[in-house]
Formats: sequence, C-alpha cells, structure tokens
Amino acid sequence: MALSASLSDAHVYARFHISQNFNSNLFKVPTLLAALSRKGAVEGGLGRPGASAVIGKPMSAAQVESMTGTTQRHIAFQTSRVGGGKVLGTDGTTSSTGNDRQDKKKKTTAISWALYEQPITVRNSTLRKAKGSGALFGSAIEDATEMAMEELLETVAGDCWHGNPSDHTADDYDSMIGLEQWIDDDNTIGSIDRSSVTGFNGFRDDTGVAVSLSTIDDANLDSTNGLALYGGRSDVALTTSTVYKKLKQEALAAGGQIVHNDMPGDAQVGIINECVNYNGSLLAFDPYATNEAGTEDSLAILDARSWVFESDSEDNCRVTEFVDQSEKGPHGSDDVTTAKVRWGIRMSCERPKRNALYTNVS
Repeated sequence: MALSASLSDAHVYARFHISQNFNSNLFKVPTLLAALSRKGAVEGGLGRPGASAVIGKPMSAAQVESMTGTTQRHIAFQTSRVGGGKVLGTDGTTSSTGNDRQDKKKKTTAISWALYEQPITVRNSTLRKAKGSGALFGSAIEDATEMAMEELLETVAGDCWHGNPSDHTADDYDSMIGLEQWIDDDNTIGSIDRSSVTGFNGFRDDTGVAVSLSTIDDANLDSTNGLALYGGRSDVALTTSTVYKKLKQEALAAGGQIVHNDMPGDAQVGIINECVNYNGSLLAFDPYATNEAGTEDSLAILDARSWVFESDSEDNCRVTEFVDQSEKGPHGSDDVTTAKVRWGIRMSCERPKRNALYTNVS
C-alpha cells in the first residue's frame, strides 16, 4: 500500500505535536533556559511555525525581529577608558580626548547561528498496519516526533553549558557557544581573543572551591571582580543536585523559601521542579552543571538580563516533510518513512562581566 496520501497528514501531526504527550525517562531535564525565562523574559514561542523565540534579556518586538532576521548577532563593547573629562572652572579650557577617540576603544564580535538536526524514522510496516485508523497513524508519527525532540533537546541542553564551535568566525557554527565559553577570560569568542583584549571577560574560578551561600555574596561583592561593581545582580544560581542540596539547607536556615513549579507544563526548554528563593536569587539544580566529562561540579552565578537565547524563525523546531524512502529514495533504500526536526539556535551573553562561574566546587 502506498503511503503518499497519508504522509501529508503525517507532517500535520508532527508539526503541531511539539508537546509532552510521550514520556521518556532516558533524558535529563535541563534547567538553564527555564531559569532564564523565569528571571528574564520570553518573546515568541518555541515550535511555532514561522515564529521566532527569544529567552532571557527583555526586548521589544522590534528588537526581537531585528535580531532573528540577521545572519549574525553583533555585540559591541568598550575595551578601556578614553579619559579627558574635566570640571570647568572660571576661565577654564574645555575637555579633550587628546589623541584618543571613543571609537578606538570599541570592538565588536559576531555570533553565528548553529543549526541542529535530529532525524525521524518510522518503519513503513508500522504505518501500513495503521491504515484506516487516523488515530493509530497519528500516534505512530507523534510518538516518533516526540522521541526525536527529546534527543534534540538533550543535545541542545548539554551544549547550552559545554558548546564550543570549532571555528568561532564561521558563518555557520557546528555548535552553539555555551555558558562555559561565555564566562571565561582567556579564550576566543567570535573574533575576540579575550586573553589579550579586556572589557569582554567573565569572572571564572577554576581553582576548586568549597561553596556556601557566601560564595554568591563573594561573586557579587568581590572588591575587584564583583558582579555588582559592573551593574550586575545574581538573580540565577545553578549547580548540580549534590551542591544544591547543601546550599538549600543553608538557605532555608537563613530564611530562604522553597518554590515549587508554578508553570503548568513549563516550556519545552526545560522544567524547574524546585528551587530556593534566596534574597531574590533563584537557586536551582541543573543536571548539566558539570564539566563535559561529568567529573567536576560547577556553580554558575548569572545575571539573567545579560543573556539572550534565540530560536530562528526559519527553523524553530521545524519538522520537515515526511518522505517514503521505499518510493522516493534510491534503489535499495530501507522500507521506512523519514523526516527531520531542525532547530536554529544562538545563545549570547552581552555582558560576561556580570556573570561568574566556579568550575570545580564541592
């Protein structure tokens, strides 16, 4: 039996299914993007065909449209002071920058999109057995789509922490830039080598720290690198479950409050089942808050207003058309029907100095 008549329906089932009807216990549930959405803002919607989505820094509709309509996102920053200012006294001379200029103290880096793709494959024998029953056919397509979305989300969730493009100047990244790369002071971001350029560095500690709630205070109030010195505020603190349990008990003893999930269904980007509100900071655990090998725990102290996670309107969890490979594929193709889920993503941090990362905590 030819499946071509039903495959147009398959795309409809899959495209509008980006939901949580299929449950899997194979995948860790991320927290980072869900936390940014709660402390920042959400514009648009994930999985909505033709629409974009922006999570993190609050933006106007015009800003969202201008950002998502670009091939690269450009971030400008100041590298050092210009000087020359003065207070004018009686008969005084006016201020002058001398031989310096403001535009000489500015640099710009460009951040590209990364296009993630997850394949969907369903055996034609399964689809043939569903003939005459739209419910059975739709269920097979929906379940396969949901399973692909779960795997795609797991990949993206890991790269939100550990992602590092092989070429930061490429027009198309082979990985998004993750949190570990953004909060650093001697690596390359886009075209900027931060080991030699100041003004775009984050605060990072790789030495090994026994953390407590005072670690959050230290990150905020350190006399040299404190986030508060540069206008930041630590409204999100994420770590592993082991470290979170320790900080949770300390926070509760200090008057903090446990906050349970109050967003029905949450977002596809992740779920916060429990967190602690400590002095206005959302303290939660994220299963990806480790080094990539999973051997060291991390503590990220973030200012949600400095982060932007973008989902491209052209590939916003887009499901491609389903194709019967036994009819449309080359000779010898498997007797399957295939499609793909595509997600164009870009995550950037406008002000790394307002964020801190401790990469080896206990």
